[in-house]
Amino acid sequence: MRLLHLLAGFLSVFAVQADPLPLLKPDPVLPAGALQPRQTIIPGGPPCGQNNATNRGCWKNYWNVSTDYELTIPTGTTRVIDLTITNITSFSADGVAKPVMLINGGFPGPVIHCDWGDWLELRVHNNLKDNGTGIHWHGLRQHNSNNQDGAGGITECPIAPGSSRSYTFRAVQYGTSWYHSHFSVQYGNGVVGAVVVNGPASANYDIDLGPFVITDWYWQTADILQLRAEQATGGPPPADNILFNGTNINPRGSGGRYQRVKLTPGKKHRLRIINTSVDNGFTVSLVGHSFTVIATDLVPTRPVVKNQLFLGVGQRYDVIIDANQPVANYWFNVTVGGGGVCGVCKNPFPASIFSYDGAPANANPTNRGTRITADCKDTVGPFVPVVSRFNPAADVGRLNFDNPVRRDVAMLPPGWMVIAFETNNPGAWLMHCHIAWHVSQGLSVQFLEIQDEIPLVMKLDQLQPTCDAWRAYWPRAYYPKIDSGLRRRRELGD
Repeated sequence: MRLLHLLAGFLSVFAVQADPLPLLKPDPVLPAGALQPRQTIIPGGPPCGQNNATNRGCWKNYWNVSTDYELTIPTGTTRVIDLTITNITSFSADGVAKPVMLINGGFPGPVIHCDWGDWLELRVHNNLKDNGTGIHWHGLRQHNSNNQDGAGGITECPIAPGSSRSYTFRAVQYGTSWYHSHFSVQYGNGVVGAVVVNGPASANYDIDLGPFVITDWYWQTADILQLRAEQATGGPPPADNILFNGTNINPRGSGGRYQRVKLTPGKKHRLRIINTSVDNGFTVSLVGHSFTVIATDLVPTRPVVKNQLFLGVGQRYDVIIDANQPVANYWFNVTVGGGGVCGVCKNPFPASIFSYDGAPANANPTNRGTRITADCKDTVGPFVPVVSRFNPAADVGRLNFDNPVRRDVAMLPPGWMVIAFETNNPGAWLMHCHIAWHVSQGLSVQFLEIQDEIPLVMKLDQLQPTCDAWRAYWPRAYYPKIDSGLRRRRELGD
């Protein structure tokens, strides 16, 4: 198992104390002793002004990067967003056409933008010809809202072709994440997009460049590749390419284009790096520049300067790039490492181009940089969360309880790992390897948490229409469903 992903919320790595998960919409009636909803009743702190280039640590005057969002979050608005998933018979990201499944016709799908404290109503419409679907909101807390998590077969029935459903929850964290289909290996066919929750930051910057989505790319469909992976006696199929925000050149022919990112000389730029691959982990670097890390996954950290960063599948880093070098074009390089343990790509030098304003518009960089020897393990920090959480009374030998690393994806090298989270969230939560070939073959486990309260938070009556539509469609399904999972969630309400 190379990658663990805890959908229930953040986990502390190499520790035994994790943060409580803030509640979302209060349930109408909870029994005595049940978890009670927290309310936003106090401001985050004394007035600090408005968020701007010289005051990024502040948010809406009374909240800041040190605010404990378990206790208070800003008042937000409700944002309604429609996401329609359709079949596209011929789509070319790098000069090679293939059938895909896309959200609102684009790859990656539309960026979901909101502010810290906003409510999201995300209406997903399945216009696929012969596939169920469902969307998981990676790393976004679903406290007391298990049925909004989007894990098919675990927290919901799949959305049948021709059907829709709405997901409603509150953005109680801020930072960078992503969303993707959790139906079989479907997100490998293109059902994926980025999430940006605006909020404070632990360092100042001038320009937000937005999400930088990096993914492995295959010229066959994910369904065919899944069958090959199941039957393989060696490693899984190698990727044909690595894409940057949905594009790259064809490494073995003509077509495609380099993704170009503009930098303004003398300015500091925030870049939100996301690995949305199905199999490949990799190390990223920008020739001649360093990264100032200000967040790991959705956890703001004290700024740390790194020359390169490793991202496992699903991981994110928010970094600041200082455009303080000569005006020119620079390679942003990806190195797939670990001797094949973290995946394999047929493109030996996947790269994007970062161009200073004033640099030759169509010229490629001349300096490839120093070749990196990439390991298949998380980048060593120290990535210290801004808000400290630890248990000083714990005594478990060498484990780190002094504000340990917190994130929703952790790499597991050969050996073992200790993770921790507080069991205060009723529901069936899926922890799994985020390599698509692995989880589809069963490399996952469910945490059945506070079982007696699950019927209250699952709201089974809201799930019933989706399940009825799926039950009506299932006898006509063209393809075998390979996912495991609970198929009779109604029994929990009996």
